[in-house]
Amino acid sequence: MTIGIVGYGRFGRLAARVTDGLLTLDELSLQAGDGRFVAAGVIGRVHRPDGAEESATRLTWQAQRFRLFNRPDLKLVLDGSGTVAIADGKVRLAGSVKVESGHIEYESTPDGRLADDVIVKGWPERRPSVREAGFGDTPLALDLEIDLGKALTFSGEGLETELAGRVRVSTDPRGALQAKGTIRAVRGTYFAYGQKLVIDRGRLIFDGPLDNPALDIVAVRRTPQVDAGVQLQGTVRTPQLTLTSNPPLPDGEKLSYLLTGQGLDRASRADAAALQAASAALFGRAQRPVTTTVARSLGLDDISFGSGSGTNADGSPTQVVSFGKRLTDRLSLVYEQGLTVATNGLRIEYALSRTMTLRAEAGTVSGVGIYYRRTMR
Repeated sequence: MTIGIVGYGRFGRLAARVTDGLLTLDELSLQAGDGRFVAAGVIGRVHRPDGAEESATRLTWQAQRFRLFNRPDLKLVLDGSGTVAIADGKVRLAGSVKVESGHIEYESTPDGRLADDVIVKGWPERRPSVREAGFGDTPLALDLEIDLGKALTFSGEGLETELAGRVRVSTDPRGALQAKGTIRAVRGTYFAYGQKLVIDRGRLIFDGPLDNPALDIVAVRRTPQVDAGVQLQGTVRTPQLTLTSNPPLPDGEKLSYLLTGQGLDRASRADAAALQAASAALFGRAQRPVTTTVARSLGLDDISFGSGSGTNADGSPTQVVSFGKRLTDRLSLVYEQGLTVATNGLRIEYALSRTMTLRAEAGTVSGVGIYYRRTMR
C-alpha cells in the first residue's frame, strides 16, 4: 500500500509517498531569497535477511543561491550539493558548499566562569567543558568541502576584510572536528591603537584541529619614510607577535612609526606617553580610540592633543588640538587650535622622499621649510 503526500506553501513544496514503512521523498523544496534548497531520497529502516533492522535513510541535497542566514550580523548565500545518510548510528553529512555572497560581523562577549567552589542549586556539582565533552558524544560524521568564494566579508575585533580560500572540514574516528586548507584575507585592514594597518599577508592554515589553525599574518602602516607593522605567527592557542619594518629598524623606531607615523626623534611628549603605554602591553584589544572614532565620523583621519609650534609667555610650548586629514599617501593637511593661548595654524606637508618632507605653515606662526630626517642605526 502506498500513501502519497503533497504539500505546497509560500516558501516551499513537499512531495512524498509512504510504502511499507519507508518514506520516499520525491521532492522537498525550500525557498529563501532568490534561491532554493532541494532534497530527495528515502527515510526509514529495512529488515535484513537475518531479521535485524538497519537504516535505509539516504538523501541527496542541492542548494542554489540559498539564503541560509539573513541577520544583520550574519548573511550567507550558498551553492552546493551533497548527501545525508544514517549509518552505524551516526548522521553522515558529505558534500561541497560555495559561498556566493555573505557578511559576518563578530562581537566578542566577556568570558565568564564561576569559581570551582560556587554551587548553583539545580546544577550538577561540576559541569564538563565543551573540550572535555568533545564531539565524540555527537552522532555526526562530517566530510564537507567549503569554498569561501569571492564575495564574503568579515568585520570585527578591529579586522575588516574579504575572505577567500578553501577548507575541508571532517570528523575523525573520535568525532573531533578536523580541517585542512587555507583561509586568506583579501584587501584587509586592521585597527590597532587607532591606526589603520594594511594586511600585506593574512592566512589561517588548517592542518589538524579546527580550533587551532596556524597563523601567518603581517599588517603594516605605510608612511613615506617607513612601512612599520606587526607580524603574527604560531597558532591560535600559542600566537607569537613581533614588530616588523621596511627598511629594518630597531624595535623602538618600529613602534614609533607604527603608532605616530614618525621616528623617535620627532616624537612629542604625548607621543612618548603613548609609546610607553604601548611598550608595556605590546598589543591589547584592537579597538579604535574615542578620538579616532570621532575623527572618522567627521571625515577626518585623526584628532590628537600635543605641543604646537608656538610658545607661551613663559617659553613653554603651547598645547594644541590637531585635526588631521591625509589627502594622499604623500600629502597631509593639519589644522591646529591652541588650548592654552589663542593660537591657530594650518599646516601642509608633502613627502618628497622617505627622508625629506616639504612643509608650509600659515597662522600664528608662518613659514615654509624642507625637513630632512636621517635614521641612525
